[in-house]
Amino acid sequence: MRTGSDMISISEHAYTRAKERLGLNRPALRKLCAMAYCYGVAQSRTKGLLLDYLRQRKAEYPHNTFRIYGENLFVFQNNVLITAFRLPNEVNKPQFFTV
Repeated sequence: MRTGSDMISISEHAYTRAKERLGLNRPALRKLCAMAYCYGVAQSRTKGLLLDYLRQRKAEYPHNTFRIYGENLFVFQNNVLITAFRLPNEVNKPQFFTV
């Protein structure tokens, strides 16, 4: 399904995982996904425990793009959201983001 901006598709697996892990319905996920893709924090702009966490996730999803938006990690393959996770509390702290 395409978002309103026609930039990003969202897989059925991502819809299922977003509902299960983040409590988001389809319209909310479409909006949040577009924001994450455009404005989310890339892995290269992280450090410390958050960077370590992302490196572990990268082993599971080696050829994908990660974006952090809010408390969530979005995993994109090309322009398709394939899954989403809630960041653990211990890594979701301002000191782990570079400016």
